[in-house]
Amino acid sequence: MSCFGSFVNRGMFISGASGAFIPTDLSGCVLWLRADLGITLSSTLLKSGTSPPTVTLSGTLTTNTSLTLDIPVGGTLGVAEFRYKINDGSFSSNIVTSATYAVPGTGLTLNFPNSTYSINNTYATTVNIWADLSGSGNDASQSATGSQPVYSAKSGPGAVRPGLLFDGTSDYLDVASLAPMFSGADIPFTMIASVKMPTDTVTRTLMSAGSSTVNSRYIRFNGIVSAGTKLRLLKSDDAGLVSSSTVLNSPVSDDNTWRGLQAICPGTTAKLRNNNTLSVLGAADVGTTTIDLFRIGTSAQSVNLQYLSGYIWEIIIYNRDLSDAESDQVYNYQLNIGAAT
Repeated sequence: MSCFGSFVNRGMFISGASGAFIPTDLSGCVLWLRADLGITLSSTLLKSGTSPPTVTLSGTLTTNTSLTLDIPVGGTLGVAEFRYKINDGSFSSNIVTSATYAVPGTGLTLNFPNSTYSINNTYATTVNIWADLSGSGNDASQSATGSQPVYSAKSGPGAVRPGLLFDGTSDYLDVASLAPMFSGADIPFTMIASVKMPTDTVTRTLMSAGSSTVNSRYIRFNGIVSAGTKLRLLKSDDAGLVSSSTVLNSPVSDDNTWRGLQAICPGTTAKLRNNNTLSVLGAADVGTTTIDLFRIGTSAQSVNLQYLSGYIWEIIIYNRDLSDAESDQVYNYQLNIGAAT
Protein backbone atom coordinates (compact mmCIF):
# COMPACT_ATOMS: atom_id res chain seq x y z
CA MET A 1 0.00 0.00 0.00
CA SER A 2 1.32 3.45 -0.86
CA CYS A 3 2.05 5.56 2.16
CA PHE A 4 1.14 8.70 0.26
CA GLY A 5 -1.89 7.51 -1.71
CA SER A 6 -5.39 7.07 -0.41
CA PHE A 7 -5.92 5.83 3.10
CA VAL A 8 -8.64 5.27 5.66
CA ASN A 9 -8.47 7.29 8.88
CA ARG A 10 -10.92 6.07 11.55
CA GLY A 11 -13.72 5.53 9.04
CA MET A 12 -13.10 8.70 7.01
CA PHE A 13 -11.83 8.23 3.44
CA ILE A 14 -9.14 10.73 2.50
CA SER A 15 -7.38 10.94 -0.83
CA GLY A 16 -4.20 12.93 -1.36
CA ALA A 17 -4.41 14.57 2.07
CA SER A 18 -1.07 16.34 1.79
CA GLY A 19 -1.71 18.23 -1.44
CA ALA A 20 -0.32 18.14 -4.96
CA PHE A 21 3.23 17.28 -4.02
CA ILE A 22 2.56 13.79 -2.61
CA PRO A 23 4.82 11.13 -4.12
CA THR A 24 2.43 8.31 -5.08
CA ASP A 25 4.81 5.62 -6.29
CA LEU A 26 6.27 4.61 -2.91
CA SER A 27 5.35 1.22 -1.44
CA GLY A 28 6.25 -0.58 1.77
CA CYS A 29 5.09 2.13 4.16
CA VAL A 30 4.32 0.55 7.57
CA LEU A 31 3.88 3.68 9.66
CA TRP A 32 2.66 7.19 8.80
CA LEU A 33 1.92 9.67 11.57
CA ARG A 34 0.96 13.30 10.94
CA ALA A 35 0.16 15.87 13.61
CA ASP A 36 -2.84 17.25 11.74
CA LEU A 37 -4.52 13.83 11.41
CA GLY A 38 -5.31 10.90 13.68
CA ILE A 39 -4.60 12.58 17.03
CA THR A 40 -6.55 11.55 20.16
CA LEU A 41 -6.13 14.02 23.01
CA SER A 42 -6.23 13.10 26.70
CA SER A 43 -8.96 14.60 28.89
CA THR A 44 -6.35 15.16 31.62
CA LEU A 45 -4.36 18.37 31.48
CA LEU A 46 -0.75 17.76 32.44
CA LYS A 47 1.53 20.16 34.27
CA SER A 48 5.08 20.69 33.12
CA GLY A 49 7.11 19.38 36.04
CA THR A 50 6.23 17.56 39.24
CA SER A 51 2.86 16.00 40.07
CA PRO A 52 0.14 18.68 40.31
CA PRO A 53 -3.52 18.49 41.28
CA THR A 54 -5.25 16.75 38.37
CA VAL A 55 -7.25 19.11 36.14
CA THR A 56 -9.53 17.46 33.58
CA LEU A 57 -11.52 18.57 30.56
CA SER A 58 -15.12 17.68 29.79
CA GLY A 59 -16.50 18.05 26.28
CA THR A 60 -15.23 17.09 22.85
CA LEU A 61 -11.54 17.68 22.20
CA THR A 62 -10.59 18.19 18.56
CA THR A 63 -7.19 18.08 16.90
CA ASN A 64 -7.37 21.77 16.03
CA THR A 65 -7.65 22.78 19.68
CA SER A 66 -4.76 23.07 22.10
CA LEU A 67 -5.49 24.48 25.54
CA THR A 68 -2.85 25.82 27.91
CA LEU A 69 -3.61 26.59 31.55
CA ASP A 70 -1.35 28.60 33.90
CA ILE A 71 -1.56 29.29 37.66
CA PRO A 72 -0.38 32.88 38.27
CA VAL A 73 -1.81 32.98 41.84
CA GLY A 74 -1.35 29.92 44.05
CA GLY A 75 -3.48 28.59 46.90
CA THR A 76 -6.46 26.36 47.62
CA LEU A 77 -9.50 25.94 45.39
CA GLY A 78 -11.42 29.23 45.39
CA VAL A 79 -8.27 31.17 46.26
CA ALA A 80 -5.85 30.12 43.52
CA GLU A 81 -6.27 31.83 40.17
CA PHE A 82 -5.76 30.48 36.66
CA ARG A 83 -5.61 31.85 33.14
CA TYR A 84 -5.91 29.99 29.87
CA LYS A 85 -5.24 30.34 26.16
CA ILE A 86 -6.56 28.48 23.12
CA ASN A 87 -4.04 27.48 20.45
CA ASP A 88 -1.54 30.32 20.01
CA GLY A 89 -3.87 33.07 21.27
CA SER A 90 -3.26 35.37 24.21
CA PHE A 91 -3.87 34.34 27.81
CA SER A 92 -7.17 35.31 29.37
CA SER A 93 -7.40 37.53 32.43
CA ASN A 94 -6.92 35.79 35.78
CA ILE A 95 -9.92 33.73 36.93
CA VAL A 96 -10.53 32.39 40.44
CA THR A 97 -10.53 28.57 40.50
CA SER A 98 -13.86 26.82 41.06
CA ALA A 99 -15.05 23.24 40.75
CA THR A 100 -15.95 23.79 37.08
CA TYR A 101 -15.35 26.48 34.49
CA ALA A 102 -16.92 26.50 31.02
CA VAL A 103 -14.34 27.76 28.51
CA PRO A 104 -16.22 30.25 26.29
CA GLY A 105 -16.73 29.34 22.66
CA THR A 106 -15.18 25.85 22.89
CA GLY A 107 -17.77 23.50 24.41
CA LEU A 108 -15.08 22.50 26.93
CA THR A 109 -15.36 22.57 30.72
CA LEU A 110 -12.39 22.70 33.09
CA ASN A 111 -12.78 20.56 36.22
CA PHE A 112 -10.66 21.65 39.21
CA PRO A 113 -10.32 19.27 42.19
CA ASN A 114 -10.43 20.54 45.78
CA SER A 115 -6.69 20.88 46.24
CA THR A 116 -3.83 23.34 46.58
CA TYR A 117 -2.35 24.85 43.42
CA SER A 118 1.23 26.08 43.08
CA ILE A 119 2.08 29.31 41.34
CA ASN A 120 3.28 29.08 37.73
CA ASN A 121 2.20 25.47 37.30
CA THR A 122 1.43 25.00 33.62
CA TYR A 123 -1.06 22.49 32.17
CA ALA A 124 -1.72 21.64 28.51
CA THR A 125 -3.61 19.18 26.28
CA THR A 126 -1.62 15.99 25.77
CA VAL A 127 -1.72 13.13 23.26
CA ASN A 128 -2.43 9.51 24.19
CA ILE A 129 -2.99 8.05 20.69
CA TRP A 130 -1.43 9.01 17.37
CA ALA A 131 -3.19 6.94 14.71
CA ASP A 132 -1.21 5.23 11.94
CA LEU A 133 -2.43 6.51 8.56
CA SER A 134 -0.55 3.90 6.48
CA GLY A 135 -3.27 1.26 6.87
CA SER A 136 -0.93 -1.06 8.81
CA GLY A 137 -2.55 -0.51 12.20
CA ASN A 138 0.66 0.57 13.96
CA ASP A 139 -0.83 3.28 16.17
CA ALA A 140 1.53 5.12 18.53
CA SER A 141 0.25 5.46 22.09
CA GLN A 142 1.10 6.50 25.63
CA SER A 143 -1.18 5.68 28.58
CA ALA A 144 0.96 7.33 31.28
CA THR A 145 -0.15 10.97 31.54
CA GLY A 146 3.28 12.04 32.76
CA SER A 147 4.88 10.78 29.55
CA GLN A 148 2.38 12.06 26.98
CA PRO A 149 3.68 14.71 24.56
CA VAL A 150 1.79 18.02 24.47
CA TYR A 151 -0.34 18.83 21.43
CA SER A 152 0.39 22.26 19.97
CA ALA A 153 -1.87 23.75 17.29
CA LYS A 154 1.08 25.83 16.08
CA SER A 155 4.41 24.27 16.94
CA GLY A 156 7.01 26.76 18.01
CA PRO A 157 8.19 30.19 16.85
CA GLY A 158 6.77 31.22 13.49
CA ALA A 159 4.97 27.89 13.07
CA VAL A 160 1.99 27.48 10.77
CA ARG A 161 1.28 23.80 11.47
CA PRO A 162 0.51 21.64 14.50
CA GLY A 163 3.06 19.44 16.21
CA LEU A 164 3.63 17.18 19.19
CA LEU A 165 5.94 18.78 21.75
CA PHE A 166 8.24 16.31 23.55
CA ASP A 167 9.60 17.71 26.83
CA GLY A 168 13.10 16.17 26.79
CA THR A 169 12.67 14.52 30.19
CA SER A 170 9.89 11.90 30.09
CA ASP A 171 7.73 12.12 26.95
CA TYR A 172 7.63 9.30 24.41
CA LEU A 173 5.22 7.13 22.41
CA ASP A 174 5.14 3.33 22.08
CA VAL A 175 4.58 1.49 18.79
CA ALA A 176 4.99 -2.08 20.04
CA SER A 177 3.30 -3.62 17.00
CA LEU A 178 6.09 -2.28 14.78
CA ALA A 179 8.90 -3.95 16.74
CA PRO A 180 8.89 -7.38 14.96
CA MET A 181 9.79 -5.67 11.69
CA PHE A 182 13.21 -4.75 13.10
CA SER A 183 13.98 -8.11 14.75
CA GLY A 184 16.58 -10.19 12.91
CA ALA A 185 19.78 -9.62 10.94
CA ASP A 186 20.43 -7.11 8.15
CA ILE A 187 16.84 -5.83 8.15
CA PRO A 188 16.20 -3.10 5.54
CA PHE A 189 14.24 -0.04 6.63
CA THR A 190 13.81 3.71 6.22
CA MET A 191 13.02 6.06 9.11
CA ILE A 192 11.78 9.58 8.31
CA ALA A 193 10.92 12.45 10.66
CA SER A 194 9.91 16.10 10.31
CA VAL A 195 11.15 17.77 13.50
CA LYS A 196 11.91 21.13 15.04
CA MET A 197 14.49 20.88 17.82
CA PRO A 198 15.67 23.73 20.07
CA THR A 199 19.33 24.59 20.43
CA ASP A 200 20.59 21.95 22.83
CA THR A 201 23.69 20.42 24.41
CA VAL A 202 22.81 16.72 24.80
CA THR A 203 22.11 13.68 22.63
CA ARG A 204 18.44 13.19 21.69
CA THR A 205 16.81 10.09 20.18
CA LEU A 206 14.24 10.60 17.42
CA MET A 207 13.09 6.98 17.36
CA SER A 208 14.47 3.61 18.38
CA ALA A 209 13.90 -0.15 18.26
CA GLY A 210 15.15 -2.14 21.23
CA SER A 211 14.80 -4.95 23.75
CA SER A 212 12.78 -4.95 26.98
CA THR A 213 15.27 -7.36 28.58
CA VAL A 214 18.74 -6.53 27.18
CA ASN A 215 19.80 -2.88 26.93
CA SER A 216 22.64 -3.60 24.51
CA ARG A 217 20.24 -4.59 21.68
CA TYR A 218 19.02 -1.60 19.72
CA ILE A 219 18.67 0.39 16.52
CA ARG A 220 18.77 4.13 17.32
CA PHE A 221 18.23 7.17 15.10
CA ASN A 222 19.83 10.04 17.06
CA GLY A 223 20.27 13.75 16.77
CA ILE A 224 23.70 14.27 18.34
CA VAL A 225 24.51 17.73 19.61
CA SER A 226 26.85 17.09 22.55
CA ALA A 227 29.63 15.71 20.31
CA GLY A 228 29.12 18.19 17.50
CA THR A 229 25.90 18.88 15.64
CA LYS A 230 25.05 15.82 13.56
CA LEU A 231 22.78 12.85 12.94
CA ARG A 232 23.66 9.25 13.74
CA LEU A 233 22.26 5.76 13.11
CA LEU A 234 23.58 3.20 15.57
CA LYS A 235 22.95 -0.58 15.64
CA SER A 236 23.88 -3.20 18.24
CA ASP A 237 23.16 -6.95 18.08
CA ASP A 238 22.43 -9.76 20.54
CA ALA A 239 26.15 -10.43 20.98
CA GLY A 240 26.84 -6.79 21.86
CA LEU A 241 28.54 -5.95 18.55
CA VAL A 242 28.00 -2.26 17.78
CA SER A 243 28.21 -1.00 14.22
CA SER A 244 30.43 1.90 13.33
CA SER A 245 27.85 4.64 13.59
CA THR A 246 26.67 6.21 10.36
CA VAL A 247 27.15 9.94 10.89
CA LEU A 248 26.05 13.03 8.98
CA ASN A 249 27.75 16.23 10.13
CA SER A 250 24.95 18.69 9.48
CA PRO A 251 23.02 20.98 11.87
CA VAL A 252 19.99 19.31 13.48
CA SER A 253 19.33 21.66 16.37
CA ASP A 254 17.63 24.98 15.58
CA ASP A 255 14.55 26.33 17.35
CA ASN A 256 13.12 28.04 14.28
CA THR A 257 13.80 25.46 11.57
CA TRP A 258 11.80 22.42 10.49
CA ARG A 259 14.12 19.63 9.36
CA GLY A 260 13.31 16.65 7.18
CA LEU A 261 15.48 13.81 8.55
CA GLN A 262 15.92 10.37 6.99
CA ALA A 263 17.81 7.19 7.96
CA ILE A 264 17.99 4.76 5.02
CA CYS A 265 19.34 1.28 5.74
CA PRO A 266 19.56 -1.46 3.05
CA GLY A 267 20.75 -3.91 5.74
CA THR A 268 24.50 -3.77 6.29
CA THR A 269 25.03 -0.13 5.31
CA ALA A 270 23.14 3.09 5.90
CA LYS A 271 22.97 6.72 4.88
CA LEU A 272 21.36 9.76 6.45
CA ARG A 273 19.62 12.83 5.14
CA ASN A 274 19.14 16.23 6.76
CA ASN A 275 16.95 18.43 4.53
CA ASN A 276 18.77 18.51 1.18
CA THR A 277 22.06 17.08 2.50
CA LEU A 278 22.54 13.33 1.88
CA SER A 279 25.46 11.41 3.39
CA VAL A 280 27.44 8.66 1.67
CA LEU A 281 26.90 5.03 2.68
CA GLY A 282 28.31 4.14 6.09
CA ALA A 283 28.70 0.97 8.12
CA ALA A 284 25.64 -0.65 9.76
CA ASP A 285 26.69 -4.30 9.75
CA VAL A 286 25.92 -6.34 12.88
CA GLY A 287 24.46 -9.78 13.56
CA THR A 288 20.98 -10.75 14.72
CA THR A 289 19.22 -8.21 16.94
CA THR A 290 16.17 -9.48 18.85
CA ILE A 291 13.72 -6.58 19.10
CA ASP A 292 10.41 -6.27 20.99
CA LEU A 293 10.13 -2.50 21.51
CA PHE A 294 9.74 0.51 19.23
CA ARG A 295 9.51 4.02 20.64
CA ILE A 296 9.30 7.57 19.34
CA GLY A 297 11.03 10.29 21.32
CA THR A 298 13.36 8.11 23.39
CA SER A 299 15.67 5.10 23.27
CA ALA A 300 13.82 1.76 23.46
CA GLN A 301 15.69 0.51 26.54
CA SER A 302 15.93 1.24 30.28
CA VAL A 303 19.20 3.22 30.24
CA ASN A 304 20.56 6.09 28.10
CA LEU A 305 17.01 7.15 27.33
CA GLN A 306 18.05 10.32 25.48
CA TYR A 307 14.56 11.87 25.48
CA LEU A 308 13.70 14.10 22.53
CA SER A 309 13.29 17.81 23.17
CA GLY A 310 11.28 19.56 20.47
CA TYR A 311 8.37 19.20 18.05
CA ILE A 312 7.46 16.35 15.70
CA TRP A 313 5.13 17.03 12.77
CA GLU A 314 5.44 13.73 10.94
CA ILE A 315 6.92 10.22 11.21
CA ILE A 316 7.14 7.82 8.24
CA ILE A 317 8.68 4.33 8.28
CA TYR A 318 9.18 1.91 5.39
CA ASN A 319 10.06 -1.79 5.54
CA ARG A 320 12.66 -1.26 2.81
CA ASP A 321 15.40 1.18 1.89
CA LEU A 322 14.49 4.11 -0.33
CA SER A 323 16.49 4.87 -3.45
CA ASP A 324 18.14 8.28 -3.78
CA ALA A 325 15.38 9.33 -6.19
CA GLU A 326 12.70 8.28 -3.70
CA SER A 327 14.55 10.07 -0.92
CA ASP A 328 14.48 13.19 -3.09
CA GLN A 329 10.71 12.73 -3.57
CA VAL A 330 10.11 12.54 0.16
CA TYR A 331 12.30 15.59 0.79
CA ASN A 332 10.46 17.57 -1.90
CA TYR A 333 7.12 16.54 -0.34
CA GLN A 334 8.37 17.76 3.08
CA LEU A 335 9.74 20.95 1.53
CA ASN A 336 6.50 21.81 -0.23
CA ILE A 337 4.34 21.37 2.87
CA GLY A 338 6.77 23.41 4.95
CA ALA A 339 8.06 20.46 7.03
CA ALA A 340 11.64 20.87 5.79
CA THR A 341 13.87 23.68 4.59
